[in-house]
Amino acid sequence: MKANSQLHGSLVLPVAPRHFIGRKVSNKDVVITPNQVELLCTTQDQVQVIVLEGPGDPLATPKITKKVISLIQKRWPETDIQITTSGINSTAFLEAEHIAQINLVVDALDPSVLKSIYNWIRPAQKNIPLTEACLLLLEEQEKLLVFCKEQSIPFIAQTTIVPENVEHILNIAKKMADYGALSLQLSKSSEVEDCALEALQKQTAMYLPTNIAKVKKIEKSPELVPTETKDKVAVTTSDGLNIDQHLGQAKQVVIYANTKGTFHFVGKRQMPEPGKGDQRWQELAATLNDCYALLTSHAGPKATENLEQLSLPIIIHTGRIETHLNQLHTKKG
Repeated sequence: MKANSQLHGSLVLPVAPRHFIGRKVSNKDVVITPNQVELLCTTQDQVQVIVLEGPGDPLATPKITKKVISLIQKRWPETDIQITTSGINSTAFLEAEHIAQINLVVDALDPSVLKSIYNWIRPAQKNIPLTEACLLLLEEQEKLLVFCKEQSIPFIAQTTIVPENVEHILNIAKKMADYGALSLQLSKSSEVEDCALEALQKQTAMYLPTNIAKVKKIEKSPELVPTETKDKVAVTTSDGLNIDQHLGQAKQVVIYANTKGTFHFVGKRQMPEPGKGDQRWQELAATLNDCYALLTSHAGPKATENLEQLSLPIIIHTGRIETHLNQLHTKKG
């Protein structure tokens, strides 16, 4: 199934609650349910691509992932679905489901390197020794690579550079190229310098197209500065503590005022009713005309485009409200 060329944009949906792999650097922990996905599909404009990913691995909870795929295909039959996975238990799943692209997480090809990167690998309900689990992970990834090549399933490789695997990145790039990967996407831990990431990008590009995963850093965004008329921040939240709601699903937003860098809660405002297309986002911009940023866990491309054109930047984040408010630029004075 090929996506309609008239569709645009993409959504990344964290639908996987269970992990196959325990990383030394923790990932985001917000998960949306199949019911939330269904609501999203009824309230948002259809997009060209949906990526199903963590915080866990979508293939660690195949029943949930299959339900999500069914809901998406029912509501948005022309949308391409991608899955981000470590590759464990993947081939049987792919034989039963149509997936437009696999985003394969590959952090090393050597079991000893994997052992230094991961705290644990749990392919089933019970624990197995990490050394054995690392070998199993590599076997499962090999099966997936062969399957993708034989079935002509497009895939990209995603690698996080850490001090333990920095010397092995070229080997990963070469192997992924041999199996026909469309590209390699690199990201890095905080211990790795930016210049090392850029140098590796140039080297791996000799084997296959390589790009650097973009990460939004709120503290470096020049637009996020309060003014006399725009001194507040809006947040989508279900519990008043965490940024955990999709903008299109929220019935209200909470408002925080920025007074010389100190944020305090000032109230709630109702979201405009869904089903109005671009008009909904124009009404929201008017409702939030004294806000200089909107923090939300997810937002569709139409909402993002409309609100940014109306001078209300959307910042995608999950986690504690207080933490992310404190990262915003404050007016010096």
